[in-house]
Amino acid sequence: MLIKLSIFYLSLLKSISHLINRHIERLNQWLFFKLFEPRDSDIYIVTHAKSGTTLTQMLLHQLLNQGGADFEHIYEVSPWLDDMKRNPASAKRLNAMQGPRFF
Repeated sequence: MLIKLSIFYLSLLKSISHLINRHIERLNQWLFFKLFEPRDSDIYIVTHAKSGTTLTQMLLHQLLNQGGADFEHIYEVSPWLDDMKRNPASAKRLNAMQGPRFF
């Protein structure tokens, strides 16, 4: 009986922990989008998965910068908002980027 009760409480704690983590993630996303300041000059790249997103980012960067590729990784100049929205502090970095920004 004690083992079944222990398993029940362990399962309950895992469920509660999962719910708390989901709410924290949603709160972080909400804070990110409250802090993020979109601009009229922003460009949003929207593609299907595995259809050349990185290639599109590279082409757009080179078109906007006369063929330059002065970065270590494309993510530095064209970050993914899906990744950034998990950390509200990253909104400050995006807001400080020179335009035109592309995501």
